[in-house]
Amino acid sequence: MNKRPDTLKVRADERRVQLVANLAALKGDTRPEAAAQMAKTKKQLTELQEQIKHGWQSENIEVRAKLKAWLDGNDALIAAAATPTAPEPATTA
Repeated sequence: MNKRPDTLKVRADERRVQLVANLAALKGDTRPEAAAQMAKTKKQLTELQEQIKHGWQSENIEVRAKLKAWLDGNDALIAAAATPTAPEPATTA
């Protein structure tokens, strides 16, 4: 039995949970950087929904390849969004 679709489904579900959590964390933040990150995160959620809009039963090889590429390509963006930015250390002259 091929476990690949299940693995992609798990990865996609985990990614969706991460994206929703990122949105929730950014919700009260009024900084412009937070607004930009919220827009990126919403875009990623939309892209993920587009990738799986026909459900897992109708998944084919092309859809699996696109979803895997999308998941792999967005790993760095998710990690960056989950890491709060620290203020620059003060320099002393």
